[in-house]
Amino acid sequence: MPIRHRRIWTSLTAATAAMPVAMGAPVDAGLPFGLGVSPAFAQQGGEGGEGGEAGATAPANDPAALAIALDGLAAYAQAGLAAYAAGQPEVAAELLKETETAFEGTVGPVIADDAGDALENRLETAADLAEDKGAADAVASAGEAALAEIARTRKSIVGGAPAPGNVEARAFLEALNHGALELSAAAKDPEDRAAYFEAYGYLRTAEAHRDPALAALDAIGVETGAKARAALAALAKAVPGPTPPAILDADPGEVLAAVSSAMLAAGTL
Repeated sequence: MPIRHRRIWTSLTAATAAMPVAMGAPVDAGLPFGLGVSPAFAQQGGEGGEGGEAGATAPANDPAALAIALDGLAAYAQAGLAAYAAGQPEVAAELLKETETAFEGTVGPVIADDAGDALENRLETAADLAEDKGAADAVASAGEAALAEIARTRKSIVGGAPAPGNVEARAFLEALNHGALELSAAAKDPEDRAAYFEAYGYLRTAEAHRDPALAALDAIGVETGAKARAALAALAKAVPGPTPPAILDADPGEVLAAVSSAMLAAGTL
């Protein structure tokens, strides 16, 4: 089943979508990592319809945009690994292949050649193994290697940012935002088998960076940190594990509301 990546790709500019916290509410910026779509792509009729793809190069001088893009790759890799472990290799292959396409259209053009080549190769290996329905342990190992390469690249970018804490906070809230949106998609369309896995992937990605992000949000104010923790808890409760439940009884509206409240509290980072 082709994965709809993802609903309609909104024609936000990269500069606007690279500031998701300032929007004050959950926003579907189209791409799985919130960079939006270039006007040129929008004019070409680029929708994330059945089999549709989209891309918007991350600004090389915006560490937050790059971190958000890399977190999107990580989320989709996590989603693909979860789908493969759950016995859904076709869904897993689609998700892992999407990381390749997303890399080429966003961070690939602005990452140094050696690092970019290493990351692209890791993503390609994991996707190819899943597509060929390789052994579960081989797919898992390749996926973990891709995630480690994403983490290394992200660490170098965030570490060199003028305000690393703000970068972490923006990326964290964006991951929660997209996790909530994918949860909503899963609730609306039970046939969309990828959406729950994507929500899980974004949850895992947010959890991986929670400590520095929450420290930065606490620095804004006690209420801001508390609301960010509430948003994370709401998504974690709604997505309790890597395998989709037989009946998804979570209320996506509650999660979206919690994320919106956290983003409003954070203001413009």
